[in-house]
Amino acid sequence: IALSFNVDGLPISKSSKMQLWPIQCIVVWHGNKAAPFVGGFAGPSKPASANDFLTPLVGELRKLMSHGMNFKGQTIAVSVKSFVCDAPARSFVYNMKVYMGYSGCPKCVAEGAYSNNRVVYPSGISTLRTDNSFRRQTDPDYHHGVSVLKLLPIDCVRSAPLDYMHLLCLGVTKKLLSLWLGGPLDVRLGPADRRRLSE
Repeated sequence: IALSFNVDGLPISKSSKMQLWPIQCIVVWHGNKAAPFVGGFAGPSKPASANDFLTPLVGELRKLMSHGMNFKGQTIAVSVKSFVCDAPARSFVYNMKVYMGYSGCPKCVAEGAYSNNRVVYPSGISTLRTDNSFRRQTDPDYHHGVSVLKLLPIDCVRSAPLDYMHLLCLGVTKKLLSLWLGGPLDVRLGPADRRRLSE
């Protein structure tokens, strides 16, 4: 069986700094909709390191991936497909630079530059990050420290899919809407187009 995990932090309430960092798991390609809680962290603030609460999970996964899981007398192979997190949680879990940083691209080594109040990346082709370069931490600007996930036999780059919400919905889509509704006249939508878009 292939497992996929999700880790994300959330405040317990608005009046408290308490945080919960649940670890959820699904069996990939099994069709189940629920993502059971398999571990996590709760405390008065964000944990200093994701390693603090991921270490027990990684220990269990290493055993399962090495020896399999016994079910009704059969040994079933276990693999980890991915750790699906939003961009800030992925940076925290993998102990790497946030996606908005100068060396923040999780898939390539392109160096960002500050322009018009934001970090932008060159549009040319860049060298891709690899599992080997991630494990050896060949880009010191990208890593904040060592992630306990490196102990798992997974591809640390491919097992961390990109976050649609932060890349498109909160980035590109927000910018496009801003331009269409209040940008320069040559890109701004007229009243008729706005009505059609709203319908």
